[in-house]
Amino acid sequence: MRHIEEIRKVIGINTYTGEHENMKIFDNLDAPMDSYRDALENIADTASKEYSNLNTMKKMKDEWIPLEFTPKDWKGFSFILDGEAVEILQQALDDHLIKTQTMKGSPFARFQYDEIVEWEDQLIATQDGLEVWLKVQTAWMALEPVFSSDDIMKQMPKEGAKFKEVDAVW
Repeated sequence: MRHIEEIRKVIGINTYTGEHENMKIFDNLDAPMDSYRDALENIADTASKEYSNLNTMKKMKDEWIPLEFTPKDWKGFSFILDGEAVEILQQALDDHLIKTQTMKGSPFARFQYDEIVEWEDQLIATQDGLEVWLKVQTAWMALEPVFSSDDIMKQMPKEGAKFKEVDAVW
């Protein structure tokens, strides 16, 4: 409707006429359409690019529906994020952040700017959370076998107790 208003301003129509208002917007024009060509092409181009942004945003959100942070069993008592699933998630995050940041910088993003920023914030929070999870998981996977050893537990009882405490909470 916003673009229809712009068209109406360009061609000088102040009120709608008829039952099918949008269809009759060009009825009874005195000036030839060529005099409006550049302005109308600009409005159409803007509308097309805004529509493209809307579709890109919808497509990105739809691509997240089947994605899951699915942990897999590790040594029968803990769960870790699977490498293949992590790759898929990281690829989606990287692709969507680039698309979102490109869209955010576009002059055609102004009418949906808040939605774009909110989506970018969600992607960044997801990326940050995944990064922390993987760092903790990597450290835990390196330390768990060490502190599962009876010899290490005898040599480093305080550190072993701390690890077991953190491990139980984690």
